[in-house]
Amino acid sequence: MSDTPRLLNQTEALDIGSTAGRLPLIVLTDNLNSWFAWRIRRHTNGSYNHAMTMIRPGYVASQNLFFGEQRLTDYIDAAHRVKFWRCLRHDDQDRVRIRAKVNADLRAPWRARMYDWVGILGFAVGRRSFNFQGRKYCSERVAEHFSLPNPHPSPADINRYCKEHPSDWECVGVWSPGE
Repeated sequence: MSDTPRLLNQTEALDIGSTAGRLPLIVLTDNLNSWFAWRIRRHTNGSYNHAMTMIRPGYVASQNLFFGEQRLTDYIDAAHRVKFWRCLRHDDQDRVRIRAKVNADLRAPWRARMYDWVGILGFAVGRRSFNFQGRKYCSERVAEHFSLPNPHPSPADINRYCKEHPSDWECVGVWSPGE
């Protein structure tokens, strides 16, 4: 397997949920025009500043101010780079479990879907377990959905984890504007 991810054109990126094999996917993004995104990348030594879960084609479950579903077209544009990871070891039961977790989070009361700003502050000062009880930031949600070993990762940590476990994780492609 090559270390170079497959570059996707816009049509391929928007259709990734129906062509990448079985969902769900981990979706990592980077807002190329955002100062806040740049600070996250710099602080975490990574290339991505946001993590999401795709459980149906064309949509991602994303922790913004509130956890909710968002169209993938919001990210496949000139301002974002997007990377898609698929777990090779998931069977149908695992996929059903992940979808159920994501759907339960999407239906949770609004307070449980709020962004964990306290957790970001804890992350910034090196105390990753410093969180607002019951709330998550984006990559914590993804880690919980996919049962990743680090409960408080950054998007960069998730990307590194997937890269370090090529027998379990496959990068199915990257959208990078202008490439």
